[in-house]
Amino acid sequence: MIYSDLAQDTINKLISTLQFESGSVFDSALDEALRNIVTGLNADQGLIWLIVVDQLTVTSGYSAQEGSGALVGLSLDAQQGTRLVLNFLTLGDIAIELDRASSDWEPLLNVSQDFESQLVVALKARGLFPGFLTLQSRKERQWSAEERATLEKVAAVLAVIIGYEFDLRRLAQSSNKGQNAT
Repeated sequence: MIYSDLAQDTINKLISTLQFESGSVFDSALDEALRNIVTGLNADQGLIWLIVVDQLTVTSGYSAQEGSGALVGLSLDAQQGTRLVLNFLTLGDIAIELDRASSDWEPLLNVSQDFESQLVVALKARGLFPGFLTLQSRKERQWSAEERATLEKVAAVLAVIIGYEFDLRRLAQSSNKGQNAT
């Protein structure tokens, strides 16, 4: 499998952040990956949407204008989030280009009204689908095959890391429950 230089650079930085940084490593790694991919692909914004309880929520964001934290905490209600997830799974594609005519994706487009084009990539690993990675551009543009492939590679690594973080949180919760029971 051949990785573009940008995909490889983003993955290397992600792994490096996870290995050597203390504190909020997970969030820091996602922020760094978004910054790198937004900058490298000349996009205006990148968002990670994760399924949190019963909502689709922006858990990480990077804006070329505002920096890290763009739209973090923004959520779609359960019905809108479920509709988007089902649309994505029905299509079976890894990456989907959206424009204003993409009516099946209306909840996502309504949140991103300032953007003319988006590239949405599934975060999928180990049979799990925790959410999406979106790149957004204020200008109308066609995303190249190389840009799509780059984002797909980065999304695959992000999905593994997100799955790992979910597993760690579940273990910590079950460990805490076990300690409280004794």
